[in-house]
Parts: sequence; C-alpha cells; structure tokens
Amino acid sequence: MVIDIKDKIYQVPERLRGVLSRGYGVIVEGSDRVDVARRILGLIVGRRVWSVGDVVTRSLIDVGFLPDVAVIDRATLREQYIETGEIEDLYRVKGTILEVVNPRGHISSEAIHIIKDIAGRSGGRFLLIVRGEEDMLSLVIAGVAGYGDSLLYGVPGRGVSVIIIDRYIRSLALDLLKEILGEDFIRYFG
Repeated sequence: MVIDIKDKIYQVPERLRGVLSRGYGVIVEGSDRVDVARRILGLIVGRRVWSVGDVVTRSLIDVGFLPDVAVIDRATLREQYIETGEIEDLYRVKGTILEVVNPRGHISSEAIHIIKDIAGRSGGRFLLIVRGEEDMLSLVIAGVAGYGDSLLYGVPGRGVSVIIIDRYIRSLALDLLKEILGEDFIRYFG
C-alpha cells in the first residue's frame, strides 16, 4: 500500500519541542494581554501578520487589529476551551476560513500544504482553524512566510514572541523541518 503524502503526519521529536517553545525575535512581556497587544502594534505596522494562537489573536482583535492570517485551535494552554465565535465571525465577513487536522505535537502534510498556499497568496485575510493543536505550525509559517512578514505566537508565562521573517529565521525553520520531515522534506520544500 502506498501512503499518499497528503495524508501523512510527522511527529515533532520531544527534544525539538523545547527548542520550538523558546521565544525568538522580540518577546513583548506582560501579563495584561491587551497591553501586550497594544505594544505589539508598533512592531508589526506595515507588515503581513501571521498570528498563531487563540489568545494572541483575540488580544489583537480586542485592540482593533485583524491579523492577515490567524491560526487557532479553540483552546488555550492545550486544555481550556476558548470562545472563538467573534474571531470566526470577523473572518467569515472579512476573509476566508479554512480548517485543517493537525494532531498535538505533530505537523500534518495537510497543514503544510494549506500554509504554503496561504503564503503564496499576495492578499486576503485567512483564519485557519486547527482540529488538534496549532503550536508546531509556527515552524512551517517561519519556513514559508514572506521575508518581512511578522509571526506572532504566545510564550506561556511571558508574553508574545514577535518574529520578523528573514533569511536566518527561514533557514533555522527549514533546518528543523528537515529533521522532522526526513526524506519527505524535499517533496514539500524542494
């Protein structure tokens, strides 16, 4: 039996999860999520914004900013359900909503394809709802987002990491993806 690449999932090794959970770029620290979101706005002005996480996305919306691409899983800290109805309503009116399956601690081929497709589009707003967990998808975004785009994700207990995609970040992301995807890497990023 041949497994089609579109149906594959790749487990992120435990030793790499620690590397991925560190904050890269500028970490905007604080416990008041709205204050943190306001401070982020000055760092991302004029850039395409990729927001990963329900709380980060919700906080940006609360200060009047709708990310170009938001990736959520309807949960926070892996356990608590978070109400995302308002987020989904905004994107239903102002953008496109997509859904993808991506198991916790993994990267799915479906998610890679969708993120690459979004990255290849020059405009529009997208909400990617993940059935599973969205955390590891920051790595895929860092590997395919345009140079100069900003990637935002929460750093538990600290604040929000704001990464501006440059050659170093892309290279780091692609090196980690090579390790995770193994021989299939070339089929996605060749």
